[in-house]
Amino acid sequence: MRLLYLEIKRMLKVKRIRIVLILAVCLSIMLAYLPVTFESVSYTEETGNIVELKGIEAVRYKKNLQKDIAGVVTDQKVRMAVEECQKVFHEYGVRDYYELPDEIYVKRILPVIPLVRGVREVFANPSTGMAPNILEIDAAEIEDYYARCEEWVASLMEIEQKDNPAAQDFAVRTYHNVEKPYQYYPGTSRNAMDYQILLALGILILCTMISTPVFSSDYQTGANDIFRTTKKGGIYYGNIKIAAGILVCSGVYLACMALYLIISNGLFGWECTKTSVQIVYSIVNLPDFNIGELQLAVMFGGLLSVWATMGITLYFSSISRNTVVSLSLGFVLCILPLFVYVIIPDKVGLWMNCILPSGGVCLQTSYLFQLIDFQFLNIGGLSVWVPYAMAAFAIVEIPLFLVVTIRCYLNYKVS
Repeated sequence: MRLLYLEIKRMLKVKRIRIVLILAVCLSIMLAYLPVTFESVSYTEETGNIVELKGIEAVRYKKNLQKDIAGVVTDQKVRMAVEECQKVFHEYGVRDYYELPDEIYVKRILPVIPLVRGVREVFANPSTGMAPNILEIDAAEIEDYYARCEEWVASLMEIEQKDNPAAQDFAVRTYHNVEKPYQYYPGTSRNAMDYQILLALGILILCTMISTPVFSSDYQTGANDIFRTTKKGGIYYGNIKIAAGILVCSGVYLACMALYLIISNGLFGWECTKTSVQIVYSIVNLPDFNIGELQLAVMFGGLLSVWATMGITLYFSSISRNTVVSLSLGFVLCILPLFVYVIIPDKVGLWMNCILPSGGVCLQTSYLFQLIDFQFLNIGGLSVWVPYAMAAFAIVEIPLFLVVTIRCYLNYKVS
């Protein structure tokens, strides 16, 4: 343990790593604050003056408008929200929100819009998936809102996974176990969730800068030759270097994620974390999570990706004398899922992004977007939900790459 402590201490004294740590903290603070700056709202005062609010002021104003719908989302609340929208549309002779005057939208639609978003989805055509106009929905049918949700998830899976009954069955059973009725608390931001993933990718790249020189730098400077002559300079020291690299990277990742969530949730309000995922994304999302639980799931799923990616980057470091080469390979590995997502055909690309260790934090391929999606890996009659598959691949890859790394390190001694 003392040798591990000394190795971590040695790493933290390196100027390059200290710069990386400072960048990581600054990135966390910046990305936590940015989503608040996107919030804006304008309204007209009784005097006729137009007031524009941005940032935290806009968040507070929206919270005040939506305070009456906070808490448990009952069938009655949803029906009331739909009836209010329909009433406003009839009064102004429009069929969509963007056709309304801004002040009417803010005063009458914005206070109920979070409860209305999922209604059109639930009442979509079960054959085509096309959502109706809000005026075409019979508000009386919303009395059985959550029963309609159960029916819609079955219809949706018949459309999404037509040839995979196992996937359909899994989705229906999983959604049935989701806690209902949902909950909603004003202030919830999808942008904040998106930026959490962006931070995870940024931290992964910074962690790559920490881990890739672990072996390469010693090869390059000749320090490795000195360590090999010591009593514990073989496999023991190799394991110590690997453990130190992973512990430092894990600490950086978890500390930055915690800092991000503390700042972000503090700005938008901690009560927002109790909002059901289904209210923010698809009304029939499968995870039985609120926003706070989704944040933690994304964070720890990202940690699996960081560990798996560190395993490969340490492997690159163990086979290369050139730090630049190992760093370049590590950087390509971090962003590779982005190119696979764009270039490779759907099913093949989906498999590749599940297998690639960095796929869990690469924006559209990340755990966040897979948890709110309905994609499955299908093999014969077996269907595995993509978030489960990504986690399973990462759990297998972590020890595999670490074993390969230590073997390459020992073989480098012979060469």
